[in-house]
Amino acid sequence: MPLNVSLNLLIMAKEKLENFTIEKLRKRKKIFSILIVILIVVAVFDVSVLIYNLIIKNGFNISLFVNATACFSVSIPLYLVKKEIDEELTKRENN
Repeated sequence: MPLNVSLNLLIMAKEKLENFTIEKLRKRKKIFSILIVILIVVAVFDVSVLIYNLIIKNGFNISLFVNATACFSVSIPLYLVKKEIDEELTKRENN
C-alpha cells in the first residue's frame, strides 16, 4: 500500500465522519471493503497452505501463521471503521 494512502486512512480515522461528503464516504466504504476482502483472502490462503504443510508433514511454518494472524488482526479495525461509515451513510440517507 502506498504511503500516502495509508496516511490518508490514518488521518480519516482521526477526523469525524460528519465532515465528509456522501461521495467521499462511499469512496472510503469501497476502499475499506476491498482492503478487507484482500486481507481475508490472503489470510485464508495462508491458513490453507499451513494446513497443507501440516498434513504432508513439512512441519509448522511460523511465517504463514504470523501473516495470517496479522491479516485477520488488521481486518477487524478496518471492518469496524467500515461499519461506522455504513451507519453514517444510512443516517444521512434517512434524513
